[in-house]
This record gives sequence, structure tokens and C-alpha cells, in this order.
Amino acid sequence: VPGVNGRALEIQTKVPGWEMELYGATERPPADEWPSDVWTKLGGGTVEKRKQRFELDTGDKRYRYYLVWITGLKPGSERVRIAEITLFAPRN
Repeated sequence: VPGVNGRALEIQTKVPGWEMELYGATERPPADEWPSDVWTKLGGGTVEKRKQRFELDTGDKRYRYYLVWITGLKPGSERVRIAEITLFAPRN
């Protein structure tokens, strides 16, 4: 089964202050369905810094797909800009 057991996800943004949730899926999610039962919530929170790491609760399960779902904008803001996302996983 392809995939990795992600331990943490780092988000870099020029404008912090927004909220998100992190999900993982082992199979291809349907393009026209949200929420979908294939997604498992792994973490989330408020992006408070320009570079912030979030721990993932994978239960030692390998996921092929990872998703950052934006749930709240910074007050007074109309959008979120993500500069870079890095997934951290142990070497196999």
C-alpha cells in the first residue's frame, strides 16, 4: 500500500492568523464529495506563526493523501496564502 505515516506537517505563510484542519486518506477521495468517509481527521489548529509545525495523530497508519482544509480566515482577511507545506515522516 503506497503512503507514508506522517508525523508532522509544517505550514509556511506570509500572513498567519487563520484556522485549519488536517486530514489523511488511504484511497483516492471522490472529487465531488465533501465531507467524504475516506478522510480521517489527523489534527489542526490556528496558524499563529509564519512557519509553524503541527503534529499529526495518524495512529501509526500510512496515508497516501494529506489535506489542509481551511476553516477560518484571519479577521479582516478575504483569503489565505500558503507559501509551502512540508510533510515529515520517518524514513523507511
